Amino acid sequence: MCQEGESLPLYSWRCFVGAVLGIDVGKANFHCALLIDGQSRSNSFSNSLTGFGKLLGWLRNRDVAHVHACLESTGGWSEELAKFLHEHGHDVSVVNPAAVKAFGQSELSRTKTDKADAALIARYCHAMAPRLWTPPSPSQQRLQRLSRRRVALDDMRVQRE
Repeated sequence: MCQEGESLPLYSWRCFVGAVLGIDVGKANFHCALLIDGQSRSNSFSNSLTGFGKLLGWLRNRDVAHVHACLESTGGWSEELAKFLHEHGHDVSVVNPAAVKAFGQSELSRTKTDKADAALIARYCHAMAPRLWTPPSPSQQRLQRLSRRRVALDDMRVQRE
C-alpha cells in the first residue's frame, strides 16, 4: 500500500490498489468513473454529504472496499469530497488539471463531457499513480479560510470603488 507523501517514479504500479476512482467535481454534483480489472462503471452524485454517502453505498454495491480516488484540484468544490474519502480510509490524490489535460491530449482524447472527464481522470490515476494527498491541518484550514475571506473582502472593496 502507498505511504502518504511517498515519492514515486513517474510510471509506478506499486500503489495500484485494484480499484481506481476518477472524479470530475462540479459545484452542484460530481461524476465518477470506477475502473476495476479493465472494466469501467460510472455514476454521478450531488456534491453534498448526502451525495458523498451515496457514493460510498455505490462502491459497496460493487464490492469495492478500498479505492484510489483521484480528483482535479478545483479549490473549494473538491476539498470536502477529498476529506470525506480520506476520512473513510480511501487513498486520495488531488492532481493538477493541466496534468490531466496533457494526459488526455496524449491519448488524443477530444470528448469533453463530465462523464468522459471522470473516465480520463481515472485512466490518468491508473497510469501515473499520483502522489497521495493528506488533508491540511486545522491551522492550515483556518489560514485557507481567512485567506479566501480576505480575497472576497478585497473584491467587494474594489467593486464599491
